[in-house]
Amino acid sequence: MAGNMTESTQTIYALSSGRLPAAIAVVRISGPQAAQALLRLAGKMPQPRRAMFANLKARDGEVIDEALALSEQLGDEPARFRAMLLAGGAAARTGEADRAETILRAAIELAERFGDDARLAHAKFCWADFLAQTGRWSEAQPEFHASLALVDPVDVALRGRVLRGLAIAAVRTGRPAEAVDWLEQALVLHRASRDRLSELVALSNLLATNFELGNWDAVVTIADQTLSMARALGDKVTVGISSQLLGLASLAFADYVDAFAWVTEAEECFAAAERRRLLGLT
Repeated sequence: MAGNMTESTQTIYALSSGRLPAAIAVVRISGPQAAQALLRLAGKMPQPRRAMFANLKARDGEVIDEALALSEQLGDEPARFRAMLLAGGAAARTGEADRAETILRAAIELAERFGDDARLAHAKFCWADFLAQTGRWSEAQPEFHASLALVDPVDVALRGRVLRGLAIAAVRTGRPAEAVDWLEQALVLHRASRDRLSELVALSNLLATNFELGNWDAVVTIADQTLSMARALGDKVTVGISSQLLGLASLAFADYVDAFAWVTEAEECFAAAERRRLLGLT
């Protein structure tokens, strides 16, 4: 049985039935991540105050037991919706694609029942992001578009993430020129929401896109911005990537001294971050 504790910030589980071993046991999960825990185990959520049969699965998908699941305080549909998005995203990040797909499809259905465009925009974005993570870029792009059409203009954080998703999908499907405008819009929104990390990621995406297009002046300008922010945030990998692209831009301008200096800095950054260089120079 899953429920949310109002006071505790911890999520706990406890045996509520008799001592083990026993044929049947009752386990109670309580805390702010109780719904996520149940979703990760069962792959779905029970309706409020109704029992649900579920196969409980380990992270690798192996069925470890069968259970009847009950929900005590998750009659709050918005709480269920948030838990489903979190659990679906977590499953996607850990490679549990089938479970993530099941949970995120259910989240979209729940959002559609709400009749709330803002929630549906968020669910569509999470679904598109999942498709992108699994390399299904041609499927992801229309879902990003659907999310963008629904997102509240006031929600600049989500709108920025959707635009960045559209841009990356455009690059991955062979249309990098379309990505530039979306990434520039995303940058404005990330700055408005004061999300420094998302701003850095968008700058890095914009840098790589202009490099792919051979826009060398833009590469130099954007790389300077990216380097400054990456150094401030202590992101050695992004410093290395930016330095390497600056080195390649310097080569395009036949500035071999600067090219060598930038590539040397890139190698040092990659070595410090224990990451192999992305682009080679010989």
